[in-house]
Amino acid sequence: QQLANKAPRLGPAGAAGTACSECLRLAADPELPVRVIAATCLEAFLEREGDDEVRAVVAENLAALLERLLRILSEVQCEEVSNTLQVLIESFPSEIVPFAARLVAQLANQFCQMTAASKDDDDAEAAAMGSVATIVSVLQACSGLQNPEDAAEQQRRSELFVSLAEPLLPLVSRLLTPDGIDYMEEGLEMLSYLNGFCASPIPTQIWAPFPRLYQAVCGRATASLPLPEVLKDGWAPDLVGYMIDPLLNYIARGPPQVFLQGTWAEGGMTYPDMIFDIVRKVLHTPGIGSEKDGASGVELAMSLFEYNAAPAVDNWLPRYFNELWIRLPSVETSDLRRATLLAFGAMLW
Repeated sequence: QQLANKAPRLGPAGAAGTACSECLRLAADPELPVRVIAATCLEAFLEREGDDEVRAVVAENLAALLERLLRILSEVQCEEVSNTLQVLIESFPSEIVPFAARLVAQLANQFCQMTAASKDDDDAEAAAMGSVATIVSVLQACSGLQNPEDAAEQQRRSELFVSLAEPLLPLVSRLLTPDGIDYMEEGLEMLSYLNGFCASPIPTQIWAPFPRLYQAVCGRATASLPLPEVLKDGWAPDLVGYMIDPLLNYIARGPPQVFLQGTWAEGGMTYPDMIFDIVRKVLHTPGIGSEKDGASGVELAMSLFEYNAAPAVDNWLPRYFNELWIRLPSVETSDLRRATLLAFGAMLW
């Protein structure tokens, strides 16, 4: 294991491939400890640079290897095996796509099992983090196109991400709660893939997490998400920078006219009202350290005018202009000052 990813040669020609094949065989051993060690060693082989011999062995046995790694992870919470799976996905992104739905479903299930047992278990928490990181790697692999101009390939990708929404949305919803704060960045990244690569108009089910983004910044307890008094005004306004991509996707790919007409029935708010509240809160949060989040909020406000032609959002212009104008004299950082001036330009344009 210590030499597999460093030594240029592991013996005569074919030795590296033979050793890798043996690891693959041992990953199916009847004894769990043997399987765990073999799976851990495989990471080192996968990290060998330019070793076509090893790549050929792994590629030939990819389906079986995925099956074995998933089986091991279903039996034991092991960060090292999760790392091997993640490296495998990153090494063979296009070859992984046919297995994406199963991978995502099992990893999401394993994450739920691990977090249920990980309150005082550091190993389980590390393995749970490995599971969500691997899911993100799977989504990244699925987002690529061999021919970006091929409409049929784009359609297949859209259909794939819609199919991935079924196993992923319950997990995303769980991560976008106060209890999921440790994994919220990964949850937001998953959502940005789902609403960034699905079909447009965005399917109804993929709109479901949108209110959670609002609640994370602004609060507002509901029957579906009661909040304690200490969190009544939101629990993650400092993560608004990570929310920008999924929020922009909702506005731009909604498409814009669907976004403008959208309503959050449970909260009694329109989608444009929710975006305005998010922008206003992060824009006026005091402290120089909060101005980066404020700049993210201004970017969000600017997108409303970039993606909607007049007169669709004319009624929002004076409200946003007023908030930015009030804030501008007290701005301390170049990030927020630049974002504010760009937003003024977008509104006037």
